[in-house]
Amino acid sequence: MIMGMMKELPGDSYSYSSYSSFSSSSSSYSFSSSYSFSSSYSSSSSYSSSFNPPSLPPLSLPPLSLPPTPPHSTLLLFLLSLFLILLLLLFLLLLLFLLLLLFLFLLLLFLLLLLFLLLLLFLLLLLFLLLLLLLLFLLLLLFLLLLLFLLLLLIQPSLSSSSLSSSYSFSSSSSSSYSSSSSYSSSFNPPSLPSYHLLALYTLSLI
Repeated sequence: MIMGMMKELPGDSYSYSSYSSFSSSSSSYSFSSSYSFSSSYSSSSSYSSSFNPPSLPPLSLPPLSLPPTPPHSTLLLFLLSLFLILLLLLFLLLLLFLLLLLFLFLLLLFLLLLLFLLLLLFLLLLLFLLLLLLLLFLLLLLFLLLLLFLLLLLIQPSLSSSSLSSSYSFSSSSSSSYSSSSSYSSSFNPPSLPSYHLLALYTLSLI
């Protein structure tokens, strides 16, 4: 819309003013101007405009929608995912099998170590028994040697402590009537036993 007005002022001067506005659904504009003339020729003009931007509606994006996939692509994706799942299961089974093998190896190692310790203990026990038998045999041998030594002490004759005395007498006379006489006498004193013989007898009586 455009409006204008011209007015004559006192003296030799004129003024003119106009106003215009324009509006639409999205913006509005307005203009105003004024002029004045006099004998001394003066002119003034003013211009004003206003712009009111419309309020924008809230931005709303349409929902994203994937393009429809063809059937063969869906089947390919399904087969690929199935293959990946099977591969993962196979890897887990392999890992479990390796852990089981490791556990069996450690168990076998422990059993071998236990068997070695038992064998070592058995050998030590056998060695101890052999040493004990050897000690008993040595003690028995020492006992037999002592017994033999005591028997030899009892059986051995003691010549230094024995005394033997014998006397013989023989007389003969011959005459017209033949006569002879003889006499024999002997005496034996048994030796007195020494002290070690008594010790041997006492030891044998104790045995």
